Amino acid sequence: MAKVLISPLGKGIREKEKTTAGGKYIKTTYKFANSDKGYDTSFITSALSEHLQLDKIFMIGTDQSMWEEVYYYFGEVKENSYGEDVYLELDEKKSKGTLTEADLTCVNEAIDRYLKKMNPSATGGSCCKLIQNGKNTEEIIKNFLIFMEFSQLIKPGDEVYLDITHSFRSIPLFLFVLIDFVQTLRKDENIQLSGVYYGMLEAKNDNVTPVVDLKALFEVTQWTRGVYEFIHYGHADLFAELIDHESYKESLKHISNLADLNHIKSLKSKVDQFRSNFEKGYEHKNGLPIFPYLKPHLNRFFDYFKGADTDAKFQFQLAKWFFDHKRYANGYICLAESMITHVAYVYSKVERNLDVGKRIVRDNIKKLINHYLQTNSNEHYQKMHKLYKCVSKFRNDIAHAGFLSENNSEDVITKAHQFIKETEKLFFSSNGKRLIEQLPREYPYSTLQTQRSRSK
Repeated sequence: MAKVLISPLGKGIREKEKTTAGGKYIKTTYKFANSDKGYDTSFITSALSEHLQLDKIFMIGTDQSMWEEVYYYFGEVKENSYGEDVYLELDEKKSKGTLTEADLTCVNEAIDRYLKKMNPSATGGSCCKLIQNGKNTEEIIKNFLIFMEFSQLIKPGDEVYLDITHSFRSIPLFLFVLIDFVQTLRKDENIQLSGVYYGMLEAKNDNVTPVVDLKALFEVTQWTRGVYEFIHYGHADLFAELIDHESYKESLKHISNLADLNHIKSLKSKVDQFRSNFEKGYEHKNGLPIFPYLKPHLNRFFDYFKGADTDAKFQFQLAKWFFDHKRYANGYICLAESMITHVAYVYSKVERNLDVGKRIVRDNIKKLINHYLQTNSNEHYQKMHKLYKCVSKFRNDIAHAGFLSENNSEDVITKAHQFIKETEKLFFSSNGKRLIEQLPREYPYSTLQTQRSRSK
C-alpha cells in the first residue's frame, strides 16, 4: 500500500529578472487545518510530501509547465553543485517547444530522491506526464486517455491524495473522473481517496496560505451511488460502508443479503426494524450534512412496503418492487409464494396450530389452488388457479435457466406487471380476500391433506 499524490503543474508567475522562458510559484507558508506547523515553500507539493509522508507523486502538466523549476526545487540544485546543466536543458527545450515525456525522467528521479529524504521508507515510483491544453474536443479526449493511464499506475490498497491548487481549472474534473472510475470499477482493490487538497492562495493572510481538504465534496457521488444502489437494486454494501452508525450498517447488510436470498420472513422483520429506527431520525456525524437530502429518496424504498401488515402482503409488495427494478427471477418467486402464504394464513385462522411456514402445509395449499379451484364453479376461484399456474410456470422456467419452457424471455418480462395487477385483484382486493376467507368452509383443511401428511 502506497500513499500517492496526483498534482497538476502550472506555468507559474514570470519574474522580471528571470531570463528563462518560464515562471515560478510564489513562496508562502502553507498551513493545514488542525495543525500548528507551517511549511515555508513555493510548492504545495513539497508541503504535502512532508505533511502526508508520501511514497510517490504523479505530476501532470503541459510542455510549457514549469518542469525545470520542479527539477530545480526537488533536485535541490541550489544546495548542490550538480544539476544546473539539466535545469538549463529542460528550460531550453521548454522554450523551443521540444520538451518530451522522456525528458522528464530526471524530474521523476529528483522527486523520488526528495521523498526518500522526507520519508526513508518511501517506495518511489513517481511519474510525470505531459497533457494537452484542452482547448478543443480532440485535446480533451487526449487528456482523458492520459488520465486513464494514471489509473493503471494506482495499485491495490493505495491511498490516493489529490492536489487541485494549480494549473487549468479543468484538471479537477479530470481527477474526479479518474477517482470515480477507480473507486467504482476497482472497488474490490480497496483503493482509497484519502484527501483532496486545495491551497487557498486567494485567502492568504500575512503570507500564510490555508490548505483545505475538499474530500467531502468528492464523497457526495459515493453517497448518491450508495443510496441509488440500495433503493433500485437492494444492494447496500456501499451505503452501509458510508454510514457511521453500526446498528444501521448491520441492518442494511442484513436487508441486502436477505433480499438476494429471498428470505422473506426475516427480511420483513429487518425492513420493519430499519424503517422504525430510520423514522426516529438519523444524523450523519462526519463529512457534509447530505443525509437529509437523501432521506426522501430512501423513503421511496420504504413506501413500497407501507400497509404490508402480513407476510403475504409483504411478499406481494416485494414482488412488485423486484419487477419495477427488473429483478424478474426474485419477483416471480415472491409473487407465487405470496399467493400460497395468503391462502395459508386464512386457513391458519380456522385451523389451530397450522404453521404456514411448513412445507407440507404449503404443499396442501398448492394442491387446493392447482386442483380443487380448477374445477370450482366460481369464476373467481378458476382465475386464481389459472393465475397461479401461469406464474408458477414462469417461476419454474427461471429456476431451471429457461430449459423447461417454450416461453421466451420477452414473455417473462412483459407479463410481469400484468400478473401483479391480477394478483392484487384476485388475492389482495377486498372482494378477493372475502372469497378466499370462504375457502376453509368449502374445502376444510382435512380434505386437502395427503395420506402422508395425515400420518405426520
